[in-house]
Amino acid sequence: MLSLVATTLADFPPTRKYLVAVSGGCDSMALLHALHQLDFKDLVVCHLDHQLRAEAQADASLVQATAATLGYAAIIESCDVRAQAGTDKISLETAGRQARQAFFQRCAQQTDCSEIFLGHHADDQAETVLMNVLRGSGLRGLGGMRFRTSLGGGLEIIRPLLDCPREALREYATFHGVKFQEDASNTSSDYLRNRLRHELLPSASAMMQRNVQPSLGRLAQVAQAEEDFLAEYTAQRFPSATTLSTTALLAVPIAIQRRAVQAWLQYHQVPLISLELIEQVRAIAPSTAAIAKCNLPGGRWARRRAGLLFVE
Repeated sequence: MLSLVATTLADFPPTRKYLVAVSGGCDSMALLHALHQLDFKDLVVCHLDHQLRAEAQADASLVQATAATLGYAAIIESCDVRAQAGTDKISLETAGRQARQAFFQRCAQQTDCSEIFLGHHADDQAETVLMNVLRGSGLRGLGGMRFRTSLGGGLEIIRPLLDCPREALREYATFHGVKFQEDASNTSSDYLRNRLRHELLPSASAMMQRNVQPSLGRLAQVAQAEEDFLAEYTAQRFPSATTLSTTALLAVPIAIQRRAVQAWLQYHQVPLISLELIEQVRAIAPSTAAIAKCNLPGGRWARRRAGLLFVE
């Protein structure tokens, strides 16, 4: 595992300052240990207590103590994720993700860091890809998580363990005596990801008579490469997102039409973009269409006029 992380982070000088998200679980504690072994000197350990479990304080204490032992600064905060989920009428998983992202951005601002290491690994990737398959995702979703992702506000997520299986992390932690906390919620069937992890993925592996996690990882790699190519091709064909030429739009394959419409809607900051909405916009593009406008979220609409599509 150590050599894998070293290779993955070859372009990240260990003398620079980085954030590292550490929950107290095996994955992130193993990552923190590996970074220390690789002589990363100026890490800021970030830990957010979601206030969802009785043992959460023990997690925070372990993270803080480990950071101090390794000579790293630590930022420890807490957030009532359950209350936030109720206020915003969203799931606990969504509320937790939003709270973590906001916390990471605050940490970046406090420390003037532009990159944060996360402990997502190959099994997490397989679960993400499978979840997106079942949701009917396009290529972007099939690509799962990327090694490098922009979180906004000048902060980038780096995932050094994305090719490392969960079992290898467990073996690394055991061999090096890395202390970590077991998260009881990881076995709860209340969460979709846990049901995929403990029920669907084992069933799929048994059915295929092999571990399907590597196959899902390869699917993610193929989908990412194809997504990048199609995104670049679409941007070249439609360099201006202010308006869309219906002639140009209808001259390309449907796959590129959908991408061009999606980019156009994103440029105009239209929320809640779905395949259904993209198809409604495509339907008004032909000059022979019975209608020349369709409603958009946020009290606006898309309109066709003089061979162009506008947002009004």
